[in-house]
Amino acid sequence: MGHKLTTIAGEPSWVLRSNLVELAVTRQGGHLAPVTFDRTKRPIRPFHISQFASEFKPGPILPILKVLRGDFFCLPFGGNVKPFRGEQHLLHGETANGRWKFASSESRDGEHCLTLEMPLRVRRGHVTKRVMLRDGENVIYQEHIVRGMSGPNCPGHHPNLECHSRGNIALSPFLRGSTSAHLLGKPEDQLYCGLKTGFNFHKLGKVPLIYGGKSDLSVYPSRRGFTDVIHILADPKREVAWNTVTFPEEGWLYFALRDPRVLRQTMIWFSNGGTYSKPWQGRHLNVLGLEDVTCFYGEGMAGSAQPNTWTRRGVPTSLRFDARKPTSIRYIMGVSRVPRGFDRVKHVSFEKGRVVFHGNRGKASANVNWPFVREA
Repeated sequence: MGHKLTTIAGEPSWVLRSNLVELAVTRQGGHLAPVTFDRTKRPIRPFHISQFASEFKPGPILPILKVLRGDFFCLPFGGNVKPFRGEQHLLHGETANGRWKFASSESRDGEHCLTLEMPLRVRRGHVTKRVMLRDGENVIYQEHIVRGMSGPNCPGHHPNLECHSRGNIALSPFLRGSTSAHLLGKPEDQLYCGLKTGFNFHKLGKVPLIYGGKSDLSVYPSRRGFTDVIHILADPKREVAWNTVTFPEEGWLYFALRDPRVLRQTMIWFSNGGTYSKPWQGRHLNVLGLEDVTCFYGEGMAGSAQPNTWTRRGVPTSLRFDARKPTSIRYIMGVSRVPRGFDRVKHVSFEKGRVVFHGNRGKASANVNWPFVREA
């Protein structure tokens, strides 16, 4: 470990290791993948790496599309098609597109930390990225510290899972879910959506389709040939919000933990071959984006930092940053083996030094310092 860069899946990357986990972080965009959990026994590699990297020739293409993999930090999250107060942000912001600089890498007493830095130019500020591992844990800790920035912004994490088999999605109890208020695109735009727009729900389950019938949003892959997005509003009274996907055929589950007062919503991106414009061309299949954010749908700054239908109901869709003090955004991702017959998570309990996942048959657990997400 150190400042040395290694080219992995076409991108210069820094590598960080513990006794159980190995991960890579790209210099361009700070995308976190590949990641191997339980690397010395039965390796688990949950994150998607796009096939686009080797296809791009030098030219005016967004770095995020060339690099696209694993998890990346967005500031601001969303398309950002419209400018906001004269600021024209990139898709998911400079932090997901720009070049990060190495600051330090250290291992001490079973803890391993990679620190990167990025100055922001569209709106002045500075971001420090800390990626951390601990021996004995199949867990990744991330912290992004924003300094010198004023005004509203909409941060988010964008984990992309590769679903090789059926995954059963379960989330912490939430206040409301909805499909997008309007279509992401139309066939004439080379984008095919399957879910009926503007549908509200209070649990993952049967949601109506544009072309008739219903689809179970708690199971993926599904709806081959379509790209869809749903939005989940977390309960801010919960100490920790959680997302899980159980892969019973493979015998493990993925989980993410966060503070629901900092990252208030989960935006779920079902990318299953519905986008035909370049570079997608109908090939982006079985990818599940479990994106924990504070924003208004995927509209970026123009939609999130100004009054909208959610803010009128008292739901914040942006965070306010203060140049006089740093803002810390913390996030945890990890995996756990599950017993035979464990099909999906029913509820989660938090104990000292571990999280317990209670399923329909039995339970699973992960060693994790879960209060980390609330300590900022």
